[in-house]
Amino acid sequence: MIQSKKITFGYGSQPLLQDVHLHVKPGTFNAFIGPNGSGKTTLLKIMCGELLPDDGEILLKKKNIQDYKPKEKAQIQAAIFQGSAIRFPFSCLEVVLMGLYPHREMGSGHGSSDIEEALKFMAYTDTDHFAERPITELSGGEMQRVLLARALIQKPEVLFLDEAFSAMDVEKRAKGLALVKEYVVKTGLTVVAVMHDLNMAYTFADQVVLLQEGTVYAKGTADQVMTEKNIESVFKIPMTRVDGVGFLPAGLRAMVESGQLKEESAS
Repeated sequence: MIQSKKITFGYGSQPLLQDVHLHVKPGTFNAFIGPNGSGKTTLLKIMCGELLPDDGEILLKKKNIQDYKPKEKAQIQAAIFQGSAIRFPFSCLEVVLMGLYPHREMGSGHGSSDIEEALKFMAYTDTDHFAERPITELSGGEMQRVLLARALIQKPEVLFLDEAFSAMDVEKRAKGLALVKEYVVKTGLTVVAVMHDLNMAYTFADQVVLLQEGTVYAKGTADQVMTEKNIESVFKIPMTRVDGVGFLPAGLRAMVESGQLKEESAS
């Protein structure tokens, strides 16, 4: 679905990405993880055509992404970036209907079937009760769920997510990612997501790409990539995975297994 070939990029004279090769298969959930400054968001923006690489190319369905016209590209992919916000007080329903624009002629209106479809996607993301509310009145997490509905009604083949659920609480974030993963399984959607939460990446990703200082340190399944050795080497902190709990600083493992951490938290 997407290939990055020899991607190199820097801001000014400061190199950030160096000789990055990746292959994203269709119908998979792909997570980019790594410390701050490792190049995750920059790589995602290059892969979706928002930034031009200094060298190399991105192929979307075997065609250079820079050769697509904007509307043509929007019919294939959608993106939600960290901090995405809408400042004009459109109703949430109007915002979701915007996802239909890539498939319509300029100036065409929306019929009852469009509204019905938009409300279906809003129900899917638990935002249908916001339909008539101005989007500017929503919290950050609520707005992100509306933007997800807008992205899904766009019917993309590829969905790019840059910490797209960062403003949600843990429960809503897990539900949002589970919904996206369900969509991957049901429809063959391809997802490329920048993720800081290691446990969420481990749980939902089919392929994990671990970045370090602009290079691919490891790539593969979560079990292949997210080893204690790799995590410690890249994040510079000993981490351990505890069944039923997730990744924790290694010093907390004994406390969790003994029940001491749970008891202290309760008190």
